[in-house]
Amino acid sequence: VCTSIFGVALRRIVGCKTLEPLKEIEDSWRQIHLYAGSNEEILVAINIEWGQTYSFGKLFAELFKPSVELQERLQDVQKEIGGEYIGIHLRFQSLLGDFDEYEYSSTKRKSVRASYPTLEEKEQNKLIEKCVSKTGDIKASERSKKILVLSDSQKFLKVAERCEDVMVYPSRSIHIDARRPDATHEDYLKVFQDFFALAKATKIYSLVTNEMYTSDFPRVASMVNDVPFERVSF
Repeated sequence: VCTSIFGVALRRIVGCKTLEPLKEIEDSWRQIHLYAGSNEEILVAINIEWGQTYSFGKLFAELFKPSVELQERLQDVQKEIGGEYIGIHLRFQSLLGDFDEYEYSSTKRKSVRASYPTLEEKEQNKLIEKCVSKTGDIKASERSKKILVLSDSQKFLKVAERCEDVMVYPSRSIHIDARRPDATHEDYLKVFQDFFALAKATKIYSLVTNEMYTSDFPRVASMVNDVPFERVSF
């Protein structure tokens, strides 16, 4: 991988479904670096156009490797769970009143706290109960396997961890692309811990209600090791 910007052609193709941005620089001597988000369609198109057999997981493994610190954390998670597990991910944003969402403001040129709705306490409790119940349904369908539950809401995790064979790792959560101004090394380490731990599950579920945010975080995690992924709307 070229590490000099002078030897790299950068292209941002998030949401792009054609290869035109790539064909424009096809004969360039520079190495092409793409930012495509979680757009696996472009990878399929590249394989067809240039006769390749690239897979997301293989390319991911070539580009990214957990640091020693992160690897030690992941080993601790695996040891604590003690075997195979199912991963369940839920993203509430501000619905339960315990998560601050940030987004980048181009006008202010910095990250600012985003304004998302927060439910009344009664409605919060209903949503928590609904999600815990659905988690229980999945656990029952998976029978003996343990469940790793990940969420941006500590309030939800504290309730979910009371369920049998459910593992949670509650600590402050951030979204890795939010550029949160007060984010710490530990915050980012926790995000990567969640991602790689989720990727090691035997199957990953994303639970989503009408109020909640449909996150790509668990879907991309499933692509790392090519494990089954299911979005459950309820």
